[in-house]
Amino acid sequence: MIAKQIQGTDFHKVLDYVHNKSGARLIGSNMTGQDPDTLAEEFRVSSHLRERLTKRVYHVSLSASPTEKLTDRAWVEIARAYLKGMEFDRNQHVIYRHIDREHEHIHIVASRIRITDGSIVADSWNYRRSAVGATRQLKALPNKEHKGVRSKKIG
Repeated sequence: MIAKQIQGTDFHKVLDYVHNKSGARLIGSNMTGQDPDTLAEEFRVSSHLRERLTKRVYHVSLSASPTEKLTDRAWVEIARAYLKGMEFDRNQHVIYRHIDREHEHIHIVASRIRITDGSIVADSWNYRRSAVGATRQLKALPNKEHKGVRSKKIG
């Protein structure tokens, strides 16, 4: 798996991108919305808990190798393991699958603010956490072909 991480300020912009891409499908979420407008409104709930935080959006794309073909269920399992490894498992999140390239990939959009208590997932060491913590979670999955995560820096 290759992880490309981006932090941002605008939920609606990233949700619009992941939702409206040709062939995009919402495959997992812990939210009720099904479209960018509704989901962005739901993300605002956690945003109000930490109004001073500017980079509220965590966006990562996880890519499989071109030879790897996964089901939606497998992708959701991978995404949830990744979220746990990155300490986002108690945060609002959505998982979109894209099939617009030769390699399968998903996009995870999450709030950095925990809805339960307003605490923030730190953004320091994101790349190390992705490579180490998320890999540990992926190795625990029954499907052992997901051996690890390599992080690529964007920007």
